Amino acid sequence: MKKNIKINKIEQALVVLNQAARQRRKELSKLVRGKYRNVNRALIQAGINGKRFIKGTERGVLRAEKNLVSKAKHFDSNVHENPWPYLGAVAISSLVLGAMIGHKNPNNHRKYRKHIKFAKKAA
Repeated sequence: MKKNIKINKIEQALVVLNQAARQRRKELSKLVRGKYRNVNRALIQAGINGKRFIKGTERGVLRAEKNLVSKAKHFDSNVHENPWPYLGAVAISSLVLGAMIGHKNPNNHRKYRKHIKFAKKAA
């Protein structure tokens, strides 16, 4: 019973809205057209701005690529002309990195000895 009353009220409200829409058809169509024009203009402007952004990005990437290639060629020629400073830098950096990685903590070394003694006793 309550559902029927709710459905009837909804149907009555829809009928009233439909009648109002028929009476105000011209006003509604003007509102919709005006808002559609604004939306259409906004979409067109966004498309134009997007194309500009893409073109600018493409130009930037091409410039960066040319710059990178020229720097790489310059570096390559420098290394071929005088390789010793570069070899020295690689050797020193390898030595420092190896020392950092291979550095043993004395506390960890003591713990390791304890594990060896325990393993010998267990065996």
